[in-house]
Amino acid sequence: MNVLSPHIALYRLFDVADEIDLGRLSTPRLRLSRARLGAVRFENPPGEMELGVRNVEGLSGLLTARLYEFGVVSLSFRIHLGERVPWEAFLEKGLRIPELPFWEGFFLAELAALEPHLWARFCQKAGLPELVEAAFSPASPENPLYRTLCAFFAQRPARAWEAWAREEGLPLRAVR
Repeated sequence: MNVLSPHIALYRLFDVADEIDLGRLSTPRLRLSRARLGAVRFENPPGEMELGVRNVEGLSGLLTARLYEFGVVSLSFRIHLGERVPWEAFLEKGLRIPELPFWEGFFLAELAALEPHLWARFCQKAGLPELVEAAFSPASPENPLYRTLCAFFAQRPARAWEAWAREEGLPLRAVR
């Protein structure tokens, strides 16, 4: 018996903030069908971004991100296994592929690739374009860009920064 055009989908969920403003997202929103009795129901469906085809250790697939307003990013990697795959081969791949040791690193790297975009937006909205290039510089008092950022946040209380971030559509929350 053959399986016609099979796929394996790998998913990872990441908690990125308390809130993401989907209204400011320039990606399409998913259309959700009517929820069945007892099913989880989302008032605001997630935004979805197709991130393109990736090749990982000889496996090729489509990477997609979904952003939920309650601060979760879901990454899915859909691997096409061929047009006609014998059932035994499909079963073997379906059990082996998700257990390969490099997936955690792959998904974390793809999540991190979203972060520079968010950092650049923060720097633009904050009027601190000189900090864009400092995204991964050390957070130490010896670093002048770090001191600039500390002085910036010292201007207002945490709740005021959270309100500002909500208005600007930035995923920023105070650490309490």
